Amino acid sequence: MEDEDLIKILKELNLSEKESSVYLSLLELGQSNVTRLANKANINRVTTYHILRSLISKGLVSSIEKDNIQNFMAIEPKRLIEALKEKEEKIKSILPELEAKMQTIGSKPSVSLFEGKKGISTLLDNIINDAKGEILVYGNYKIAEKAIEYESLHYRKTRIFKKIKQKGIVNSFEGIDFIKNREWKKLTEIKSLKHLENISTWVEIYDTKVVILTFKKELIGILIDNVEIADMHKLFFDIMWKIAKY
Repeated sequence: MEDEDLIKILKELNLSEKESSVYLSLLELGQSNVTRLANKANINRVTTYHILRSLISKGLVSSIEKDNIQNFMAIEPKRLIEALKEKEEKIKSILPELEAKMQTIGSKPSVSLFEGKKGISTLLDNIINDAKGEILVYGNYKIAEKAIEYESLHYRKTRIFKKIKQKGIVNSFEGIDFIKNREWKKLTEIKSLKHLENISTWVEIYDTKVVILTFKKELIGILIDNVEIADMHKLFFDIMWKIAKY
């Protein structure tokens, strides 16, 4: 491998081009003074000295005095791996504090749009694959009925297999034949709220995510991943659940 290629890789390990060049030159020279090293690396003497100070602070170079002249040695290359591990441990040690700071301002919502039969089918599969707990749903059942046409067999089988519970509020029980299904009844609790016939959406809430389905000429799905928005919809659901009827 050419020195240019080695320098590129060392730069990815947070070494500058000149630091990489000095380090490689020192590996070839073994123990060396600044003047000899500067000539080898083709960098002026003062700059080379400053670079050596930086490499010493990074634990990649050591120095000793020989005949009243300061000499330098490159730490063996495997020290690079140890240095990376040390950085990783330092980052891990402050990770909880960094995450706590991020939570104080709230995370930026992630929004994805799904269209067409394949897109909606993928969205529904994502719900059933990702959900770690109970799924809450509410809205106009006409939209949900349309969504059922897009559900894959995988969706229905997986919900039963994973024993994922679901609570739902619909505008009407009319036309919902599968509520008599024994397996479905074990995992699902459903109520009706007539006011929901005035909205043209179907909402599913799980974990930190909210899925909104709407239908005009075709079914469109929007997936929002944000804890604040999910909590807001869970609150809406709880309020409606109290006044909805079996």
